[in-house]
Amino acid sequence: MFPRLSLYFKVVAAGASLYLITAALSQETDRNAGFRDSLQRYIESHEKTEPARIYVEPTAPPVEAGEPEVEPLVYRKGDWEKYIIAPRYRVLTEDGRYDEFRIEEQDEVDINSYGSSKLNLNYGKSRFTSSRYKQFDQDRPVSRVIASGYSPEHETQLHVEGRIGQRFTVYVDHDSDRPDNVYRMQYRAVRDDEVIREINAGQIDIKMNNSKYAVYDDTDTKGMGMDVSLRKGNFQLKAFGSVTRGETEVEYFRGNSSAGNITLKEYQYVRGTYFQLEPYRRYDNLSAPPGDPFATVAMTSNPPGDPQSYLPYPVNIDPYGFDLYLDDQNPLNNLNAIELSIDGGGYTRMVSGSDYTINFSTGTISLLRPIPHNSRIFAVYTIGGGAGTSDPAALVPGDPKHPGGQFAGKIFVFLKYGYAIQEDAGDDRNNDGKRNFDVYEIRSVYYIGQRQVLQENFRLRFFGNNQLLTRGETEKLGKYTVDYSRGTVSFHLREPFKQVLPGPPNTIKSLVYAENQSVLAADRTVYDMRVDYYREARSFQLKHFNIIPDSVRIKIDGREIARSLYTIDHTSGYLSFSNPNNPLIGSETNIEIKYEYMPFAAESQSFIGGLRSDYRLSRELGIGGTFLFTRSAGGEVIPVVGSEPSQTMVFEGDASLALSEGRIKDMLNAVPGVSIDSVPFDIRAYAEYARSYKNINTFGKGLIDDMESSEEITGISLSDRDWILSSMPDSTPQNRRGRLYYKYYRDPSNAGSLKGAGFTPYAIPYDRKPGPYNIATGHVDNSVRELESQRSLVMEFEFAGAETHAPIVTRRLSSEAVDFSGLQYMEIWYRGEALSGQVELYIDLGRIDEDSDGDGLLGTEDLNHNGFLDFDPSAGIQEDRGYRFNPAGGYETWIGSGPRLGDSTLGDGVLNTEDLNGNGVLDRYESYVRLPGAAAQGGPIQVEVGSGDWRMARVYLSRNSLTQDQLEVLKQVEAVRLFVLSSGPATGKIYIDSLRFVSSRWRNVKIDGVPEEDPSRFKITMVDTQNDSEYRQNAFAFLRSDIYQSLHGDRSDRELNAEIETALQIDYNLTGNGSVTRKFSKQMDLRFYKKLNMWINARSAGPADIIRVRIGSSENDYHEYAFPNGVTGVWREMEFNLRNGAGGINKTLTEGNPDLKRISYMEVIVESAGAGRLWINDIYASDPDTLSDSAHWYEVEIRGKRPLFRTGSGVPVLSDLYIKYIEKGHGAQFSTVGKTATDLMEKHRQLFTSANILPEWRLRFDLGQEKSETDSFNTGVAENKRGSAERRSMYIESDYAPTASSAPKIKLAYKNDSYENRRDEDMAVGGDVYRVQNLVRTRAHNPMLLVRNDIPDFFGGKLATSLQMDISFKKETVVRNAEGLDAPTLESYLPPHEIEKRQKGATELVLDYQLGRFFLRPTIQTATHEIVELKGKSGLSDTEVLGDVRGDFHPPFIHTGDYKFVERNNKTTLTAGLRRFWIFSPSIRAEFQYFENRFRDYQDAERLLSGPFSRSKDARGYVSNGFTMPVDFANIPALSFIRGCNLTYARSLLLQETAIPYEGEGVGAFREEYGINRAFDGLAGAGFDMAKYPPWRFFMGRGNFSNGRDFAYRRLNRKIVFPGGQEAGNYTNSLKLVDSYSFNTTMDLDKVLVTGGGNLSQVSERRAVEGVPQQVVTLGANTNVNFDLMRIFSFGFFRPNALGLPYHAATFFIGYDYGRNMLITYNIEENVHTPKMGVTFKRERSSLGLRAGVDYRHRARKEYIAYDDDRRDFRDDVYFANMAVSPPFKEVDIGYSFSAMYETDITWLYNAFSSLYRLVAFPIFGIEYSLLLNRYDYTRTVSPEPYDQHLITAKLTLDLHKNVQGGLTARWALERFRNRQTEGVAREIMSYQFGLNFTLVF
Repeated sequence: MFPRLSLYFKVVAAGASLYLITAALSQETDRNAGFRDSLQRYIESHEKTEPARIYVEPTAPPVEAGEPEVEPLVYRKGDWEKYIIAPRYRVLTEDGRYDEFRIEEQDEVDINSYGSSKLNLNYGKSRFTSSRYKQFDQDRPVSRVIASGYSPEHETQLHVEGRIGQRFTVYVDHDSDRPDNVYRMQYRAVRDDEVIREINAGQIDIKMNNSKYAVYDDTDTKGMGMDVSLRKGNFQLKAFGSVTRGETEVEYFRGNSSAGNITLKEYQYVRGTYFQLEPYRRYDNLSAPPGDPFATVAMTSNPPGDPQSYLPYPVNIDPYGFDLYLDDQNPLNNLNAIELSIDGGGYTRMVSGSDYTINFSTGTISLLRPIPHNSRIFAVYTIGGGAGTSDPAALVPGDPKHPGGQFAGKIFVFLKYGYAIQEDAGDDRNNDGKRNFDVYEIRSVYYIGQRQVLQENFRLRFFGNNQLLTRGETEKLGKYTVDYSRGTVSFHLREPFKQVLPGPPNTIKSLVYAENQSVLAADRTVYDMRVDYYREARSFQLKHFNIIPDSVRIKIDGREIARSLYTIDHTSGYLSFSNPNNPLIGSETNIEIKYEYMPFAAESQSFIGGLRSDYRLSRELGIGGTFLFTRSAGGEVIPVVGSEPSQTMVFEGDASLALSEGRIKDMLNAVPGVSIDSVPFDIRAYAEYARSYKNINTFGKGLIDDMESSEEITGISLSDRDWILSSMPDSTPQNRRGRLYYKYYRDPSNAGSLKGAGFTPYAIPYDRKPGPYNIATGHVDNSVRELESQRSLVMEFEFAGAETHAPIVTRRLSSEAVDFSGLQYMEIWYRGEALSGQVELYIDLGRIDEDSDGDGLLGTEDLNHNGFLDFDPSAGIQEDRGYRFNPAGGYETWIGSGPRLGDSTLGDGVLNTEDLNGNGVLDRYESYVRLPGAAAQGGPIQVEVGSGDWRMARVYLSRNSLTQDQLEVLKQVEAVRLFVLSSGPATGKIYIDSLRFVSSRWRNVKIDGVPEEDPSRFKITMVDTQNDSEYRQNAFAFLRSDIYQSLHGDRSDRELNAEIETALQIDYNLTGNGSVTRKFSKQMDLRFYKKLNMWINARSAGPADIIRVRIGSSENDYHEYAFPNGVTGVWREMEFNLRNGAGGINKTLTEGNPDLKRISYMEVIVESAGAGRLWINDIYASDPDTLSDSAHWYEVEIRGKRPLFRTGSGVPVLSDLYIKYIEKGHGAQFSTVGKTATDLMEKHRQLFTSANILPEWRLRFDLGQEKSETDSFNTGVAENKRGSAERRSMYIESDYAPTASSAPKIKLAYKNDSYENRRDEDMAVGGDVYRVQNLVRTRAHNPMLLVRNDIPDFFGGKLATSLQMDISFKKETVVRNAEGLDAPTLESYLPPHEIEKRQKGATELVLDYQLGRFFLRPTIQTATHEIVELKGKSGLSDTEVLGDVRGDFHPPFIHTGDYKFVERNNKTTLTAGLRRFWIFSPSIRAEFQYFENRFRDYQDAERLLSGPFSRSKDARGYVSNGFTMPVDFANIPALSFIRGCNLTYARSLLLQETAIPYEGEGVGAFREEYGINRAFDGLAGAGFDMAKYPPWRFFMGRGNFSNGRDFAYRRLNRKIVFPGGQEAGNYTNSLKLVDSYSFNTTMDLDKVLVTGGGNLSQVSERRAVEGVPQQVVTLGANTNVNFDLMRIFSFGFFRPNALGLPYHAATFFIGYDYGRNMLITYNIEENVHTPKMGVTFKRERSSLGLRAGVDYRHRARKEYIAYDDDRRDFRDDVYFANMAVSPPFKEVDIGYSFSAMYETDITWLYNAFSSLYRLVAFPIFGIEYSLLLNRYDYTRTVSPEPYDQHLITAKLTLDLHKNVQGGLTARWALERFRNRQTEGVAREIMSYQFGLNFTLVF
């Protein structure tokens, strides 16, 4: 293949050569002048046919007066042709002659070129202006504006376009900053007899004009390469080679919707978002606390009776007693927080509508923004009717722990408490006196990844272990609902899969349903939901961006449309049709969009080459053939399965026939007895057969696991700055703490590098700074990694007397807790030195007591608690000095201090604190897992006396020994504690250079088939060449380096020695068998590999040991291989036959139905009666197939050349006849360029016809048949193509377009589609698996009507009307059967027969009336979608319909019989206005829309309470109204200075309702109690009645804009109550009011230009029924004034410009922007002021510019709603109660900016250069000074860091040549980083930068 970079280089080199030619030819030179020496040498060295005939003067002749100087490169006309072309190049003609090839040099050269190549070389450096600003030893000065070090930059822009002679054209458009560049050069023959017809280089179209399959479906693709076309006589040949530019994608749409699918596992529910108040009341209907909470439905999700009939119960929370509080564990944002007496936490009230919503009837809370995982949430509330709580963990009034105060009289409950709220008996982590349970989070909502999903064609199916769930299994999950707007599936049960998940509650159930979901959940997953859907696609937004121009092709119902009918934004991928009625798109229209796109990460690297030959046997008949070769990049290292490099060869032969009307006439007349004068049509025919050969893996092997990728390591930092002294383990007294000493292994004067053992360290007294400390050494051999680059953590200890423990802890392990639940073992490298006595090492993982010194006080360096280390040397502020550590009875010291060897070593540069989790509280609670310990295998890590060797210890977790609490601890590890334990006096050092916690993807250990993790019997280790001496001596990479390098690429001996290569080690001691499993997150396709290879090395084994390997699509579907494990000590390659007879080990067992296309499971089983050790390394598939398949294409086309008939008056009948028949198809494995679908066999038959019946009447008739076959689970194709599918379609279109202006234009279309789909699914019944065959038949009828009529005289004006109707009738039947199950048995598991009929209708009427300047445009739209028949889907239906529907199709919009609505939509808009009514052009627009969906039948329990209502629905009501008033003063001379003026106003109201009670389809839409009339009445008044609700209405009220929020609060803000008094529990709504004004104008006052504008807007939004709205009002204004000083003044500098005088100019501008954001319901106001001004003076080529500005922002509390009860209007009480009340605060940001720039010529420098070299122009020198000052004044919150910046930039530009520029740049910066409180200078950094730039301008 051609490497892309090489090809680019060649293209650019060719372009540069052409540029040089062009530059030479464009020189205006003397005819007698010659080339300079360089070109002469070139000609002489390359001349072959004759001596050089160029004459060069020995010295340059003197320049005559008036003659131009000779340029450095001088060319005279004729030289190129004479010395380069003529001697060497000729043109080959068809008769074999060589004719002269000539490039003419005058009129034939037409090239435009421009561009530049810029090279910048910069060097910068920063330093502290004083050593006192260096805060700690490793502190480095870092500038915000100048980068340190060398920073070269290279930019190139080149554009060349034009012609050279008659044959050459060139087009180059290159920009180094742009990913997609264009290079195109072309040679084209000018004479018919030339053999070489065309040569193209650069960007070419990879297209074979006479082949349909060489590039799939006769499309073209783009590439970078070269093609050559030859022709001799009737023979043509085309050859090309290219690197493709992009990737091909095909997207399918149906009408205005696009298909999608997703598979969701049971554990992939939405987490941390939905919570339930009173869960026992909600799920169990309890009015008192349960006796056993663990037996409730709330806990078990196992309701009594039929889960399908189960409904949660109402809770009825009192809206006026509810509040929600959050502690996000960030102490720095507690401005509005209260301190809770129970746990001392800082809790902030959450705001309804912006932080959360709540349904008071159901008690369900939805958080609207993400919160940290360790957050705490509590709620206070009362229950309607004064009912008591049923929650045993709730605190009721009177409880001793109840916080009382503002919460008096309310129920208090924690809903979330950090990482885990669940408590064991006797546990009370939150100090509330109750046992808390994990019962509040709702874990039953799943997001499908798309919003605005269509209900039609929504499919949701449930699978377990890849097998379809039966009816009974699915019913155990309970009912679910689909929110199509939000794209969610919600179950009624809190944890729906809990009852069907296997095993006891503390196994997989706790992995899936847990507050901290374990990483192991993905490995243990059993169930999944497979969703197929269509989403709304009104705008046809493609999935990819960066669409390659000219690559888009669109087919409508199989017929390709012209590119003129659509437009596409290539950057965004947005596609739209130019005319909404052409093509006519209905609800069932099939749209195929094929395109190429440029991937973001990298361009495609595929190479394509090929040959195409054509031979004309006659004028009518031609034959041809194509060979195409394509190869994707890769091949140097083994690819991962699924990303293999492939190679495809396509061989194709074709024939084409073209019979003109004359030729057909001659042929017919040649038949005896036939004589005709003419034939009114011509015929074209085409036939092609193609065959492809695809090597699926050119490397030959596909990687499954290299073991390096199976290692999941959490490494712990060993920097001494990340460890501090810890609290004593096991409540050991502080007086038993041993000392850890600190030594400083750095040079204080140059502390950048850590020193090793050869350095004499500084010993620091313990009372100044404790250990541990770092030293440059480690366990890795110096030949592999230099010791100086390694780092060890040293614990130098001393235990005296009764001292036993020396603990340290991670200062901050992570910003959030780390999940160690998958941990298999801990690995530590250590060595002891100078030891006396014996000590042991232990590690604690979990939550560690933060009170390290036991004094009960939070020790911290952060004295002002702002989260930063404050520093101000001038004020003596330096927080980085450590905090006092004073243990009772122990030794005092300072934590976090520096070694104090100088000013720069007083601190350590990090904020040290006892607050390990950063929540601002001293947490004393401890919970941890100790390694080694009871939960781990083996004894303690003993550091032996006198041992100086490095040792590695691995501590294996014994998971079976872990309690459930310990498992939960491992999910939320906040800190790691490491301690040395001594049993008596001891001293010494322990070096630690690696501490790793390892989790392998090989896990889920089983012993004798039972999940059991006992490391003493079976354990897993990831060994590697750097950490395991035994493996390093016997590593696969070393002993089989030939194999290793053939797989992973060549290495030098040094590289191989340093390689970290990993293997899986299995240690076993068995009496039966043990196994380990690998689950792959991405399924692998191994169908086309013959073998599976595994490298193993048995280190020790018993003679009867057997290894079994299983590989499959699930744990129940696999192939098994077995072999003895007798050979030890050598690496062996085990080959397993994926197909029998492949030469390896055959299968010994096949279980279930393993699918080699979807391999996701692998298991290694060891059978042994003893102990052994096994290494496993690279696992890969090998011996790939070369897939071969074929394709064919036949087509016949008839085109009418003249009408078939004419009437007596000469009117043509049946003109423009067009008939085309296509039969095409390809096999499932056929492959070629541009083909995207895989594993899909397709056959198509298509007939396209059209004709003008009469000149004004065109008829189109199309037929299509499509057959396809693939596997039933191929998600790469549309759902209706999976399995075996057949589609038949018919399309008829009649388009009547009379020329008479008053006659209507009528387009009538009818589309008929019938689908038949067969696909199989497995179903498990009683341990047996049955194959279920599904036969789905769909028949769709889709008539469409479009009527347009223009009435030129309608009440004195013009009326244009348009009526469009789109109707769809669809019937779908499903028939199921299963071999081995009779129909009654099958019916008990799945419905054997399903019938569904749907009908849709949509109508739009548009009127456009114009009378003079007046226009009126009303539009009416209505649409319905209903189910008219439904049978067999009860219990499994996703239609929300219970029972059968027994209706039938009916006339559109005339609803009769039995039917159920799915959607309804009604929309009306009205636009009216005047054009140029005097100076005004006013217009108004009003709109009302009511959209209904999610119709759902009530269940029996609901029907008992709902009265006349049998169903529910969702609805969206929208009202908008507004006007626009442009004013044009052009015709008023006195006001003509006002160039433009525009005033707009808009108001909109949006009402969204959920679960509205609905009487049913028997009640008319306008008679529904809660239907369109209610919505219109609720919204239309405020929306349309400008008399009652004028534009200013909602900006008025109580002096605080109250009318807007009052309207949102009062309008429709109440629950719906059934006639019996029961609330409609799930009903809720939201209401949003938006009002906005805007104004802008421009005034030209001759010498002054003024622009200005303003805006006023508000948003009042209520998010839930009985909720409280939030209101924000925004005010803005801006103005800019520009003065032309030259026209205002006329003295001195401002004198008028005139010929002969230096040019002068002067301008001045001043501007001001203002914005005010009024957060009314937050009582916060923000004002932003931005004044700015500037002045510019110019004189000739000198200029001076001054600019200054201020950016001022002030944010503070503003009492829009009074805090004082006496001052606050009672109507604002409800808003005040919902407000997060904040104390007075302010935030002031002030930014000052100033710049001064001066630029001028430097004539003296020009003159100085002239003696050496004449510059093209005067040098230009520019200098700029800029000042930036940022100041902040925050109260109660931490302000940003004040900052000063002084920057001077100087630049010198030299025009060395008209095409060459050079220059020097220099930058100097002084930056001051100031203290947040004192604003004293904390850091002052001076930086400089020098730069050299060189620019070549073309």
